[in-house]
Amino acid sequence: MRATIVAAAILVTAAAIPGRSLMNPAPEGSVDRSPVSLAATVLTVAGNTGVVDTPMQDELQGSMCDGANTCVSVPYMSDGLGELTLSSGLDALTSAIDTTPGDTVVFAYSQGAMVATEWLEDHEDGP
Repeated sequence: MRATIVAAAILVTAAAIPGRSLMNPAPEGSVDRSPVSLAATVLTVAGNTGVVDTPMQDELQGSMCDGANTCVSVPYMSDGLGELTLSSGLDALTSAIDTTPGDTVVFAYSQGAMVATEWLEDHEDGP
């Protein structure tokens, strides 16, 4: 599988910026505004749309969907709560990753990040 999971928070997203990571952040007081050029399919997993309904392609000022990237929404029961909601998200994300050719990035936050984290835990021994 060729998937990169970007989940949970903007701090984790910063790890996808070349030359920057949580261990090697931009110098204090500076903001690294260099573009991220991933040339990948970005699978977006929204948070609870019953609480916040901002389109994922607009998050982070649209930077994940700019340039050569193609953003594809992963539909699941995102307006719900609990195990059934997370299970539907996990099934949808697994299917999307399995059927997406080429380089794949998963961009998720909030409840969507819980789905992505569960996927990571389920595949921690995989490629």
